[in-house]
Amino acid sequence: MAPQRSVLLVAHNVTTVNRLLDVLPAFENDPRIQLVVTAIDADPFQDGLAKALIGTGLITIPWEQAKNTPFDLAISASNHGDLADIPARRVILSHGIGYTKYPPTRDQGPGTRDQGPGTRDQGPGTRDQGPFGLSPEWLLSGGVPIADAFVLSHTDQLRLLEETVPAAAPTGVVAGDPCLDRIQASLPLRQRYRAALGIGDRALVLLTSTWSRRSLLGARPNLPRELLSELSPDSHVVALVLHPNITHGQGAASVRQWYADCLRSGMLILDEVDGWRAGLVAADVVIGDVGSVSGYGAAIGRPTLIGAFDKVPPNTAIAALGAIAPRLPLHGPYMPAIATASATSASELFAPVTELATSAPGESLSLLRTCFYELMDLTEPKHEVAIAPVSSIDIATRYDGAGAHFVHHEVDVERRLVRLSRRPAEVQRSGRDDDTDLHLSSSVDYPIRSLRTGSAVLTCRPEDPGTDREGWHQNVFARHPRCSVSAVPAGETVIAQLRSGPTLTLTAPAVPPEVLASIPHAWRAAGLDPLELAPGVLLVLSGNEHQVAVTAGPR
Repeated sequence: MAPQRSVLLVAHNVTTVNRLLDVLPAFENDPRIQLVVTAIDADPFQDGLAKALIGTGLITIPWEQAKNTPFDLAISASNHGDLADIPARRVILSHGIGYTKYPPTRDQGPGTRDQGPGTRDQGPGTRDQGPFGLSPEWLLSGGVPIADAFVLSHTDQLRLLEETVPAAAPTGVVAGDPCLDRIQASLPLRQRYRAALGIGDRALVLLTSTWSRRSLLGARPNLPRELLSELSPDSHVVALVLHPNITHGQGAASVRQWYADCLRSGMLILDEVDGWRAGLVAADVVIGDVGSVSGYGAAIGRPTLIGAFDKVPPNTAIAALGAIAPRLPLHGPYMPAIATASATSASELFAPVTELATSAPGESLSLLRTCFYELMDLTEPKHEVAIAPVSSIDIATRYDGAGAHFVHHEVDVERRLVRLSRRPAEVQRSGRDDDTDLHLSSSVDYPIRSLRTGSAVLTCRPEDPGTDREGWHQNVFARHPRCSVSAVPAGETVIAQLRSGPTLTLTAPAVPPEVLASIPHAWRAAGLDPLELAPGVLLVLSGNEHQVAVTAGPR
């Protein structure tokens, strides 16, 4: 192949890699273009960057080589570093929902060193003159624009540029938001993402945190477990979206350790490339802060609550969000606020956020392609630019196992009804096993010994008993004196062996096997003969009714 033009993609961190991936379709189907990627050395968040660049499948070259190699076009999704040193026409994109933050202050951690593009002689007070990335110290070097095109998502940003940095105004290009366009293109596939996340008919509560001490998790690090302790896993799923600077500034493994109890209690951590966008499409309510994910959620009409907020530039999508969105209470219970937000017409409420997010809905890649090809002095292709929905594959981190739950049970003999409600046991603030209508249920391999050994109902994996199911049950009872039901799942069925009692087979679609296993325990706890469960009972679980078929074996 003999390409006619070369394009350098300049990555600073994983966040900017994601935005660069969003614009790659502008170069599809054109063998005249050679794409190359490099990592600039001006950003402190280097963890995961090399892996992300390899994942692009593009030729990767060192930064020092990139600065000394002529390219026809260089595209960056951040302003900082020595971008002016690149021998090419230069384009700078925003890597969020517009320019919605002030420059980081020096108390925000590892990313706060002076990152200005060749403007290190300017005093620190200049950082308060405008939004991060859209003020003189970020746009000019020696009074000259550092880029040939500053891409803006909204015409209001162009007006701000004309007012505050007139020298850079001729390079402003309003080209919408390619990330928002992809999310919008994914909206019709909501059920696909919900299926991939295992949501079913439950409500998805998406927590999203940007990075800083004033972010959602910076200000309220225990919020995930507080929500999990309050919400039933049979009616709600909690998913966490983290700014990549959290994951790569402090380590993905550290995050998983901080929230290990939450993961074991059913929380999902969504992937930083496609998972967070899929999560927004699938979500029923968003709880966030000043980060772009919160803004994108509101812009697509998701009910959004603010759990933490910081000062942001005016006349932006995030400023509109802060003015409109209801606040999450500082302390629980949180369900009333969640229910109220969910019942609100979010699309109507957040219309100002949607309007400020983009001036060219659905047109960003087309406008960007025109800009790129004009700068390369190359004829633009005639084919339509592809806007692909986000992936639904491998989009979440989750605990590989059943959890441990406090299960409240009620039995109505006349109606042949068992009512159960569950809460994750590990994140509860105090023990509740003194309640006679409450029991513990967990998996036989749950890593918290006190919960496992205190469980009345223990569930294994289908393969655990091998060919000796009877021997398995006896071993479970011997090792766990408080266990009254040992259960083996098999698809939509669970085979429950009662201590000194019969074997029952309970079947119901869309009911977790550990829930089915709690039915005979509740029945016996009410002083009833478990054999009388046959031929079936009505299960009420978090307000939903399920008909459960029951067959009995020998005692």
